[in-house]
Amino acid sequence: MKIFCLTGFLQKETKKKWGRIMRLTFLLMVGFILSTSANSYSQNTRMDIKLKNGTIIDLIAYVEDNSEFVFLYKNEDLDLEKKLSVELEDATIYKVLDVAFKGQNVAWDVYDRQIIIRKGANTVPWVQRDMQQQKTVTGVVTDQEGQPLPGVTVVVKGTTTGTVTDNDGGFSLRIPNDAEILQFSFIGMKTQDVSVAGKTTFTVSMEEETIGLEEVVAVGYGSMKRSDITGSISSVNMESLKNQPVRGLSDMLSGRVAGMNLSRTSGDIGAPTKIRIRGANSIEGDNSPLTVVDGVIGAPIGPIQDVESIEVLKDASATAIYGERASNGVILVTTKKATSAEPVIRLSLNTGFSYRNIDYPDKMNAAEYAEYINDYNQAQTFSAAEITEFRNTGGTNWLDAITQTGLKNDHQISYSQKLDKLSVYMSARYDDEKGTMINTESGGNYSLRSKVGFQPSKRLTMDLDITASKSKTKNGGLSTGTSKHHPFFQALNWSPTEPVWLDEENGIYNNTDHHGALLDSPYMYAMEQNNFREDHSVASILNANYKITDYLSYSVTGFASKSGTASGSYYNAWLEPNDPYGRRSQSERFDWRLINKIDFNKTFAEAHNVMVTGVYEAEALEGWSLNGTGKKMPLPDLASYYTIGISNEQSTSSGYDKASRIAYMGRLNYNYKSRYYVTASYRVDGKSGPANRVEENKFGGFPSFAASWRLSEEPFMKANGIFDNFKIRAGWGQTGNPSDFVYTIMKSNNYDYGIDANVLGYIPGKPANPLLKWETTTQIDFGLDITTFNGKLSVSFDYFDKLTEDLLTLLELPVYYGYATDGAYLQNLGEVSNKGFEFTVDFKPVQTRDFFWDVNFNVSTVKNKVLDLGEQAAFMTGTNGNGMLSENTYRVQEDLPLGTIWGYKWLGIWQESEAAQAETYGNVPGDYKYEDVNNDGAYNLNDDGQAIGDANPDFVWALNNSISYKNFDFSLLIQGMQGQDVFNLARAAMSTVHADARTIMLKAPATDYWTPTNTDAEYKSIHSTSDAKRLNSSQWIEDGSWVKVKHVGLTYNVPRNWVKFGTLALTVSAQELLTFTNYKGLDPEVSASGSSDLWGGCDFGTQPLPTTVTFGVSLEF
Repeated sequence: MKIFCLTGFLQKETKKKWGRIMRLTFLLMVGFILSTSANSYSQNTRMDIKLKNGTIIDLIAYVEDNSEFVFLYKNEDLDLEKKLSVELEDATIYKVLDVAFKGQNVAWDVYDRQIIIRKGANTVPWVQRDMQQQKTVTGVVTDQEGQPLPGVTVVVKGTTTGTVTDNDGGFSLRIPNDAEILQFSFIGMKTQDVSVAGKTTFTVSMEEETIGLEEVVAVGYGSMKRSDITGSISSVNMESLKNQPVRGLSDMLSGRVAGMNLSRTSGDIGAPTKIRIRGANSIEGDNSPLTVVDGVIGAPIGPIQDVESIEVLKDASATAIYGERASNGVILVTTKKATSAEPVIRLSLNTGFSYRNIDYPDKMNAAEYAEYINDYNQAQTFSAAEITEFRNTGGTNWLDAITQTGLKNDHQISYSQKLDKLSVYMSARYDDEKGTMINTESGGNYSLRSKVGFQPSKRLTMDLDITASKSKTKNGGLSTGTSKHHPFFQALNWSPTEPVWLDEENGIYNNTDHHGALLDSPYMYAMEQNNFREDHSVASILNANYKITDYLSYSVTGFASKSGTASGSYYNAWLEPNDPYGRRSQSERFDWRLINKIDFNKTFAEAHNVMVTGVYEAEALEGWSLNGTGKKMPLPDLASYYTIGISNEQSTSSGYDKASRIAYMGRLNYNYKSRYYVTASYRVDGKSGPANRVEENKFGGFPSFAASWRLSEEPFMKANGIFDNFKIRAGWGQTGNPSDFVYTIMKSNNYDYGIDANVLGYIPGKPANPLLKWETTTQIDFGLDITTFNGKLSVSFDYFDKLTEDLLTLLELPVYYGYATDGAYLQNLGEVSNKGFEFTVDFKPVQTRDFFWDVNFNVSTVKNKVLDLGEQAAFMTGTNGNGMLSENTYRVQEDLPLGTIWGYKWLGIWQESEAAQAETYGNVPGDYKYEDVNNDGAYNLNDDGQAIGDANPDFVWALNNSISYKNFDFSLLIQGMQGQDVFNLARAAMSTVHADARTIMLKAPATDYWTPTNTDAEYKSIHSTSDAKRLNSSQWIEDGSWVKVKHVGLTYNVPRNWVKFGTLALTVSAQELLTFTNYKGLDPEVSASGSSDLWGGCDFGTQPLPTTVTFGVSLEF
């Protein structure tokens, strides 16, 4: 091992970049893992030998050829030509040597992979030398049907001495003579303790465990048996994710939790996933759920393969313990730790490719477009020869020009071992990706974790968890938003008759569309982008738990993290011919948290169980940011975001943030004979802020109450034996919204730095409001949980009703108040309601040794409505298509849901018989006709606008299948979203002549257009330009319902007797494989609005989600 060489290199290169340090740390860890695992090689290696009438030298040669063992001996000490026959199966090296040299005057010792043989007899047999005062026990483990169970863990209870059963369910184990209990454990089976009592042979039949009712799950600030939970908590089936290539937490959650709606906002590199639990509660605030890792809010997950379990808290009776940040639900993540006494190494290597899986439906090719131009111009703009050439070549497919085959790599490794008082878990991950859009990538991403546990006494346990990560993205998020310059929107509107290059050899782009778009070339714009973002973080969690008595314990947890972001962009002369400029930003943040917790858990009179948890929590953060912009670069050819300092026009801005919180929380859980359950909690949150804040608003209280009744534990229900579990639940609670409004209660001021201005200025920006307080969400939940057929069928149903009050809303102020143009008064006014239901069914139709099938289906619905907006009954939001439309297209209004699409109701096309009426609106026959709601003879959105669509789905559902047959594992995830509307602004732009496009791009409006002789046409006259600013009409609202094959995977588990060193699995999988939809755009799932809930479902040519195919190898040894 060359660890010293690497260490020396590190000492010489301490000033190198962070990325190199991370890579070397990864190599050091791998070296340490491999060297540590070597110590157990001789104990774990087994072999089959069949030697007839061979010699000693033949046996030595066979062992060395089929293993890593090396023999050391003197020729004169051995009779190398001695004849022998050896026939052994699955034997250790000790057994082989004992048989081979039995009866000879030969002694031997094994030191890892080295076998030393010398003259002289062993004083005792090898088994006695290694295990004094021990005996061998053997046996077979089966299920209730008598089928052998491979992989069952067999240990001497209270020790680390153990083994696992083989493929036939058999085991053989050396145990101390004074051993009393053998413990048998297996996933999905009840753990059994079997008395040794002088026996050496055992036959054990294991019983299935009823769907994990005794399983312990995280509930926040502690854990409970699933059967004891009173709130609405869902768990992710981690077994269904085994060997699947997951990029992040959202992949693990997708389609696996009822009531949770996940959608990827675009196919861009680094695009976020929008996650909502039971709808959107806030207008100005964040609607994303709170994530808690290993009991700490905001702690990093680290390498994604470290996730051990995920629980999702959905109703307020479960989430209220997290107070003012829990109104959007809580995701609890628990990471892995060492569990095996033997060192375990897991290695996962994944590589794959991705590709754009759709072309724009109905877009004209070059020949069709040329014929349309001739028709449109009523002239021979393109000759017959040119059209023939276009028909042969196809012209330019601009989507093909700006996309490519993406490549992905994701490699992860972990090492773990648990000793008597010390446990170690270490892991590392490296991933990179080349995007499906040209000139986009995410490279050199690292994450590391080290988790060390120490138990100095039976009552005291300590854990130290350290994580570090670094990531870099180039040109991420290019197609999100409504910029008319993003490459996908440009590609949809550029003429297919235009070439990509004017002079490719000299790097001169064609940047002029001579017939269609008045926009930059999509290829040029994509290639000349120069944006980057780098993120880094390091964090640690130190936890100590002291068990004061058998029923009382105290724990303290400390958390500290430091994170930072650097970003930059440069717009060169191709992108900004008149004035190239650059931007550079950097920020750093430091967080710390301290959690003190005391737990009481005791059962009285064998009937009354009482659990009490008390928490005191304190936290603080401090951060800064610095931003710079430079214009009028003196040397444009050499300029970049690094040359801002020499620009002739510079502007800078900076920020500083400091805040702190404290919280107190108490929770009581009571149950009587595991039959009647009551839970109550109360949390008080306090938050720092200016001294002028009203005293009563500095703290907020968040109570909750829940009760459940397990009818299955009643004697009258137990007698029939039908239900394993039958529980009804009810809960009520209040939570707060996580928005940070510290600085909105202070007066905001704007300062003009003087760029392009004659006078420096200082004016008030926003007025202060010291009366602001948290938004409060009150939620009730009624639930039913049923399990039957010995855990094969489980059903869960929930109905919820959420009301969010004291919404933070902006009240626009008149100009005469003297504030800046963005001056708005933030108030606690307004209410939003979310109501719905969730249904989950899990069925295991087959559970045998060779065949296992698990089917999970979940469906949920949420009905959102704005109930009150205070002094303003409605306001417009969303987008005007970056100037394509005269008004914004979404509206927040009382009695309508968030995400309401607002516009004109399309009535068809004006006909010649309506010429006089059309003239009133400034139209002629062949123009589009809209509803004039107030009949004033003019189209005006304020008077004639109406709700024309709803971006919220009627319901979302998912179907998961996990099938195991012998050595094969198959997984399939199908998801659907039904009933949501999409404003297809991209299609509207391609179907209409407007300010940024002189021609149409789609076949239908270019061929089936209105003429005096084609009055039943769907599209207006191709010469009509009067409605360019009224594309926000019901004509372009489409049903965005979809069904997708989100994941399909196949894994082959190589038989253990083929792999001598451990386990090996080979996997192939695909994501976003198929889409079934009637939507006419590229992808109904993505949205230009990103994660916004106010104007979701807007398609502005956002990059679709690509299909990804991944090949993986997983090893464990």
